[in-house]
Amino acid sequence: MRTLSTREVYQQLRDAAMGTRSLRLIGEASD
Repeated sequence: MRTLSTREVYQQLRDAAMGTRSLRLIGEASD
C-alpha cells in the first residue's frame, strides 16, 4: 500500500463530502 500525497487525500475527502451531500439531498427530496 503506497502512501497518498496530500493532494490525493484532499481529493478523496472532497469526493466523499460531495457524495454524502448528494445522498443527503436525494434523501430529503424523496422524503
